[in-house]
Amino acid sequence: MTYRPEIHDELVSVANALADVARTVILPHFRSAGLSAENKLTTGFDPVTVADKAAEQAMCDLLGQMRPDDAILGEEYGAKHGTSGLIWVLDPIDGTRGFVSGTQTWGVLIAVGDDAGPQIGVIDHEAARLAEDAGLRVVMNRCPKIELFRPFWKPRLDLK
Repeated sequence: MTYRPEIHDELVSVANALADVARTVILPHFRSAGLSAENKLTTGFDPVTVADKAAEQAMCDLLGQMRPDDAILGEEYGAKHGTSGLIWVLDPIDGTRGFVSGTQTWGVLIAVGDDAGPQIGVIDHEAARLAEDAGLRVVMNRCPKIELFRPFWKPRLDLK
């Protein structure tokens, strides 16, 4: 199965559930005493925290329940093969440096697509949620496809 318009609402619901579970796992670590980061690189600096790893694992576990036949490409744990023709791309904390320093410049990135490219993308940004919780109006631009990012989509990792 590849992306079909009739499964759009289901995929949006799954993407939102993934963002919610990631946020639930991440927030207890945000601005917590003793939060540290490991460096994923031998040269340079690409930090990863326990929150990154736990959030990606929680999202993968939820996908295993909700969409077990879909492939997954996660930043922290790599690829999981799938048979549906759909691939979920997960970045549990985009902006880990900001997360570690306690700034609200990080977010959870989730996309799902097929060989044609991304079809749905979610950016769950903590600052936007805090603004909504404070009663401020947050305007979000919603579109069913992320045409802008198609040139960068490279899902062909033999994940089918």
